[in-house]
Amino acid sequence: HKNIAELGPGTDDAIKNKMLPLLLRFDDMLSYTAIDVHQSYAISAAKIVQQHFSGIVTNSISADLRNPGHLDYLMNTLKHLPNKVIFSFSSMISNYELDELDSFFEKFGRMLNAGDMIIIGVDSNEDGESVRKSYVKSETLCLEVFRYFHMKFDLKQFDPEAFRLDLEWVKDRENHLGHMRFVAVATR
Repeated sequence: HKNIAELGPGTDDAIKNKMLPLLLRFDDMLSYTAIDVHQSYAISAAKIVQQHFSGIVTNSISADLRNPGHLDYLMNTLKHLPNKVIFSFSSMISNYELDELDSFFEKFGRMLNAGDMIIIGVDSNEDGESVRKSYVKSETLCLEVFRYFHMKFDLKQFDPEAFRLDLEWVKDRENHLGHMRFVAVATR
């Protein structure tokens, strides 16, 4: 029996296209835990998995793995789960500098018990249209960022709903970049 945890599940499209096909291979899955810095992504991932696998326990955790306190919380939360498979198909690993990776993996390794597995994939997508579809759907990313700013900094005169995300994909010999701009759609 396996307990599955996913780091950075991302948008609904990412869950449906990346994780669900893999989860269908586990005929002995007991639980699924979605862990994402964006609480709405974690909650949505857990709901989608629950819809497809009604007999399992699903959980969602909002955590920023670059925050040592959040990483410690995850260690304590996941350590007790036996037979874990932890997936990370996002670009989460690439958010770390090389000198930070040793410390991250040392701490992360403490979550694992004998027989547990971690599977890491690095997103090397070079197709601008699929990136746009993954991250711009319903402008969720933009809205989440501005909602976070509004809450975190108690910005009473700031309306998170007054912006839209404009994404431009740049692909040349040296770069494959997404340029993100937040464009005001209302004045205040």
